[in-house]
Amino acid sequence: FICVELGTYCGYGSILLAGIFKDNPVLFNYFDFHLFTVEINPEFAKVALEMIKLAEVDDIVKIVENHFYLDGSTGHVGEILYDEIKTVLSLPRIDFLLIDHDKDSYLSDLKRIETCNLLQKGSTVVADNVIFAGINDYINYMRENESARSVSTVTHVAHVEYSSFTDEYKDGVGTLIH
Repeated sequence: FICVELGTYCGYGSILLAGIFKDNPVLFNYFDFHLFTVEINPEFAKVALEMIKLAEVDDIVKIVENHFYLDGSTGHVGEILYDEIKTVLSLPRIDFLLIDHDKDSYLSDLKRIETCNLLQKGSTVVADNVIFAGINDYINYMRENESARSVSTVTHVAHVEYSSFTDEYKDGVGTLIH
């Protein structure tokens, strides 16, 4: 089971995702689980690595650093992930993709991953903060994909993280299932 997280930050999401598998013997013994988490900021990656080690999930979580180049661009996230996943799987694919990084890059990075054929039938893509951050190009793309291809999409309305349930701030998680 190949899980990918775009946006590691301090490793909290990676630790939670890995913990779900590692703490459940049925899942952990049934699936060969690997989590690749992509972080562009080297300082965040360093902190995340320490947190992941402290949580004792470093055997199934790999931080993939996607560095800025001198011209300000970054590596092609699809190609970088393809190469990383190929180290554990001869035909690279992503079973679960969590997008929770630079909001302006949600759609472009999803398309880059799709271009590398990493998403296949049965893949699930979850994007956080799509309503609150107003990521309309991503939401529209998901809806267009639903009518153009055999995928289903839904936006789950939720509250903005770190806010109380009485706050009027709404957020959503967009899910795309191939």
